[in-house]
Amino acid sequence: MAGRPSGRPPGLRHRPRDVPQPDQLERRLAGLLPVGHTALRRPLHDGFAALSADWSTLRTPRARFWSTGDGLRLQLRPERLGERTTPSLLARPQEQPDCDVSTELRFTPAAPDEQAGLAVVLDDDAHLLLLHSTEGLSLRQGPHVLARVPVPPGPVRLGVRIRGFRHTFAYAASEGAWQDLTTVEATFLTPLFTSVQLGLYATSNGRPSTNQAHFPWFDITYPSRQ
Repeated sequence: MAGRPSGRPPGLRHRPRDVPQPDQLERRLAGLLPVGHTALRRPLHDGFAALSADWSTLRTPRARFWSTGDGLRLQLRPERLGERTTPSLLARPQEQPDCDVSTELRFTPAAPDEQAGLAVVLDDDAHLLLLHSTEGLSLRQGPHVLARVPVPPGPVRLGVRIRGFRHTFAYAASEGAWQDLTTVEATFLTPLFTSVQLGLYATSNGRPSTNQAHFPWFDITYPSRQ
């Protein structure tokens, strides 16, 4: 399979042509979770005083592209997801089928090619990206823009509510209320040998850049089971 965060075993390069129905996929996802993770997990709040061992990169980077201490800062680099390279992506495993993920992004794109935001990643070819650029916020699946909305300058919060394969992406400007952008039935994010990864991403899409994306915090919470 295409590249995955470093330290994880590789999978198959091609998925079966016979794709299971969503209810079968839900059961498959639940069955793939490690035994120790079937209990409800504690909420996570990471202020990035340092980078914990739970975060990983896609392949081994040649040079460090991040810094911590005052939140997480990612250097915008030409590398991008969808190529067999090591993009500016830090990610951690999704440990439950249902979770709520959020972060704050402080980023001023200096050119149309500069993007940064929240990533839900299975591999190079299967991912969803909620990105801030000069055009506002956009949800992307590979080269396809699924939704777009303008946002005012300044900090923006980014989030996704994951319920199995249903992903509802949302945003909030500064201290404003959360607003849903769109919902995607992401059955293409079917884990085979490794879990889906949740992370933070920045790219200058093939062009040199000295810009950085600043993420002061990253949260994961888990809904109560009824």
